Amino acid sequence: MAAALLLWLLFATVPGFLVLTATSPALDRLHRTAAAPATSIGLAFAPAAWADRIHPGSGVAVATLSLVTASVASLAVVLRRRRAPSPALSPGSVGLLAVVVLAVALNLALLARSAPGWDAVAPADDGMSHGLFTARILTTGSLDPLVVTSPDPVSGALGSVYPLGLHLVAALVARLTGVASAITVVAVLGAAVWAPLATAAWARRIGLTRTVVWVAAGLVALATPWFPWAQLTWGGLALVAGVALLPAVTALLLSVRLGGLSLIGPAIALAGVACVHLAEAGVAVLLALLTIVLDPARARGRVSAAVLVTAVAGVLLLAPLALQVVGSGSPSSRDEFVLGGSDAIVELLAHPALGYGVTGGLTILTASLALAWWALAAAGSRWAWQRPAARGTTVLGWSMVLLAYAAFLGTGGLITSPWYSNGYRILVQAVALLVLPISVGLTRLAAGSGRARVWRISLLAVGCAALTGASLASGSAAWAASTLTAHDRQAIAWLDAHAADGGRVLNDPTGPGGWAYALTDGRVATVFGAKPGGPWVSGDGWTTAAGWGRRLDLLRATAGTTWTADARDDARVAGVRFVLVTEGMREGAARAIDAESLAAIPGVREVFASGGARVFELPA
Repeated sequence: MAAALLLWLLFATVPGFLVLTATSPALDRLHRTAAAPATSIGLAFAPAAWADRIHPGSGVAVATLSLVTASVASLAVVLRRRRAPSPALSPGSVGLLAVVVLAVALNLALLARSAPGWDAVAPADDGMSHGLFTARILTTGSLDPLVVTSPDPVSGALGSVYPLGLHLVAALVARLTGVASAITVVAVLGAAVWAPLATAAWARRIGLTRTVVWVAAGLVALATPWFPWAQLTWGGLALVAGVALLPAVTALLLSVRLGGLSLIGPAIALAGVACVHLAEAGVAVLLALLTIVLDPARARGRVSAAVLVTAVAGVLLLAPLALQVVGSGSPSSRDEFVLGGSDAIVELLAHPALGYGVTGGLTILTASLALAWWALAAAGSRWAWQRPAARGTTVLGWSMVLLAYAAFLGTGGLITSPWYSNGYRILVQAVALLVLPISVGLTRLAAGSGRARVWRISLLAVGCAALTGASLASGSAAWAASTLTAHDRQAIAWLDAHAADGGRVLNDPTGPGGWAYALTDGRVATVFGAKPGGPWVSGDGWTTAAGWGRRLDLLRATAGTTWTADARDDARVAGVRFVLVTEGMREGAARAIDAESLAAIPGVREVFASGGARVFELPA
């Protein structure tokens, strides 16, 4: 895991930092550091996507070459400049460093508490899909989303159009470490390093005070259970990374001036966040434009034109992906939760506490935190409106709240489709934006003098302590129930040695058995792997996805009393000889394959057992 962490910092930070230093020397270190990951990902993915379109299978090699070439060229430019002595760390820099250290400590504590090991696989079906996409990039060398996201790599069935920038960099790391650790570390870096720094960079870019910058970064650091752990209980790695990167990319957009090299870095960074999570690229451009329009002190026309030119340049960099998105012709995946009006309001009010209530429900503490959060958001927005530079963030944050409410009601339509018409996904972005007005509100509350100020600061300190305590007390114990155990890995190793190439292993779609593909470098393919998306998805996914009826019949046959002729035929057509029953399971998921029932079917033979992990051979 330590190696994966260092490699992520190398691949996803150093190249971007050097490019921004070479092309935008006026940017301070905070902005360059915060935007470096998005820039690095854009540097890796954009040329790789173009190369893969021209010569399929060359994407991974071109990504590596691009990162190395850009780093060397940028370093040469930087070294040729006359170098001024580096200034000493300011109190602001020391404060931000302390915030990042706090966030890293909280994330590592939660990870150590909830996961049995650093190589624990990401949880739930979405998390497994991200791992399998990374593994598919390594096994195929392709960056074509229709190939990489295939729900059935044996048949080569086409998947859906999905941005793979995060998975490409994860694949570069995984070549030297392993897919599970390469995917897991995204959460720690995204929430512990990128998000606080990006939030601080945005607050500083729009001219807020040093205290507000510290408070904003600190709030993101203390919100660890909500971000990213509440999202990771269902595996939203790309969403986590996109939301973490967005503020820094928006800050870069406001630094662009037409002419010169200052457009290069922001265009690459915008392309980088787009190839991680498409929705956040649009939000970044919209936030930049709103900030310009609502701040009369800015040269609106000139700066707006620069932002739009940068957006166009970002689209051109990602033309292969953009053309697929526009021309796919497939309906957007939907992951909606339609609620009644009153239930939707309850979900909105309770959302800031959801991260803390993942395992223990909505307690008095978490409900109080949620209500306090919304009260501070309302009061802080009123005070933030007095600062014209903060108006764009405030307006967009509350607009996203209304959009989430529309998604809960099922009335969002096309405008909510970038978030799969899911109100919870939209709320993640809304809450992240409203951190800024909340920080203004907290700073205002702590201002003043005398005894009242002491009481206010004491209450804020108690609130921060409660937030930290809730972080460490709740966490995401769901991760422990979402991983492959050591016994499961032994079962997969047995399958790697005995399963015939070109066939499939029947697994439980509600469990983590699909990770067998990643752990065996693609040699063991399971019936149920990456969750169907795009044209495959409808309603609850597997059970209504086109082309999966016979495989679901085969799954149901494992609960029968005899192995019927139909079951034999379904197994033959699917190329299934073995059944994998994992010991680990997602929290709250009901097993679709019961080992005891399967073992009782005449002709079914248990060929491997270790702990709760078992492998069965079906009748020929």
